[in-house]
This record gives sequence, structure tokens and C-alpha cells, in this order.
Amino acid sequence: MPKKLGHGSYHIQVDHRVLISESYGSWNDITIKHFIDEYKLKATPLLNKAWAAIVDVSQWKLATQEAETIAKDFELWCKNNNRAHIAIVGSNSMINFQLNRSGLDDNESHIAIDHFSSQEKALDWLAQFGYLSTKRHCHQHQS
Repeated sequence: MPKKLGHGSYHIQVDHRVLISESYGSWNDITIKHFIDEYKLKATPLLNKAWAAIVDVSQWKLATQEAETIAKDFELWCKNNNRAHIAIVGSNSMINFQLNRSGLDDNESHIAIDHFSSQEKALDWLAQFGYLSTKRHCHQHQS
């Protein structure tokens, strides 16, 4: 269930070595600060080796300039804490522009980034790199 704040909401969960975040609505600096605090807390057990992120922006409506500034520091934290793959779900040209400004799609990061139309396709891609339990991931597809 999404955590609702005054401006936008989000949901964060961990699936093995994948941190999945879903963003909803328009975000301001308060929303992104709450998001970052929770994200870092949930990421803590993953930081000892490479991990991946699914960034689902399919229902996100963008962020204020103040939130973008905070996002840049957060993106640097992720890069410095072993995040090795990013799967972006549901992007469009305006969201891609904002993600680029935050540093998420920075080609100099040496992090593998790809775009997907669904979380399921993103999970399939990340499973190739060993971030998900093979048994669990195969079971998901059989359901």
C-alpha cells in the first residue's frame, strides 16, 4: 500500500536483492525526504554487495525543483552503495528528462540501466543477473 503524503505517495519493497519503488503523483521536497529515509532503511541489508533497483514511475507526475536537487544527492548515495542495475518502468519523455536531471540516467555511472513497460519484464531482466531467487522467480511466472 502506498505511503501517502501531502504531495504524492510511494511504495517501497525488497525482493531478494532488488529494491522496488513505485512513485505516485507529484512530489515535493518533503515527499522525497520521506521516500529517501525509507529507501535507505530498506536498502541497508543489501549494501554489502551488488543490488538492483526497479524504479516504477508509471504513475508518477514529476517533482518540484527542490525535490530534484535532493534527488541528485540520493542518486549519488545509491551509486556509492553498490547499486549495479536499474530497471525503469513506465517512463515517458518528460519523466526521462527529469530522471536525467537527477543523475539517474547518467552514462558515466557505469551502472546498467534499461527501460521496461512492466515490473514483470523488469524482474525478468534482473533475474538474469542473479538478483532474484531462481526458484521464487520461476514460481512467479507459473502462477
